[in-house]
Amino acid sequence: MSFEPDEVADVHGGQESVASNPGQVSVNHLVFYSCYPFFLIVAVAVVVVGGILLLVGLLSQALPAWIGMVVLILGLGIVIGRSYINSLIMANGDTCPAIVLYPDENLIAVYADMSTTGLSFVPAIKIIRVPLSKSPLGPFKAKDRLTVVCTFMGDDDSEAWDDVSPIPTVCATKSEATVERSLGTISDEHWKMVEEDLRDLPNKKRPRLQFIRR
Repeated sequence: MSFEPDEVADVHGGQESVASNPGQVSVNHLVFYSCYPFFLIVAVAVVVVGGILLLVGLLSQALPAWIGMVVLILGLGIVIGRSYINSLIMANGDTCPAIVLYPDENLIAVYADMSTTGLSFVPAIKIIRVPLSKSPLGPFKAKDRLTVVCTFMGDDDSEAWDDVSPIPTVCATKSEATVERSLGTISDEHWKMVEEDLRDLPNKKRPRLQFIRR
């Protein structure tokens, strides 16, 4: 099964504002692409095609060599561009708490404040599959605490975002110190609220976004 983060979305509160709890995670790109290999696979495929086209152009002149060079550069641009975006997300996205639900199924519950303004509290739980089994910091057990760095999607003129895209910190670094620092940004009171709301949530095996009414 392939796991990929959603398309790039707004940081919490909009692109021009600062997340309430910014990730400040320095990305280890080897770890990230081992967990989320799609973009790397695409980039490698494009580079290989570009290399072949370049070689054909140089050896046989059946087509201009510059075509292969353009495709080759495009492949390199894909991985460089995606790596830059990953770094931006993990540095500036919003750090949210998460709980491991079913480690064998890579299923976690993310607890996020979906408020677009930060002036109100709009809690939601997103149950989602993430590549925990590929993290170098595993294995993980049910009820283990994690942090995820989130971007948000939707209309920032509304009261709440429509969706949230989380990337687990353990899928972006192999530094235990970084993970512990990130966990330490979530207060005990916040963890208690997460666990209470999660306990009342039915059908925890069904991936979905569920807004919590308080």
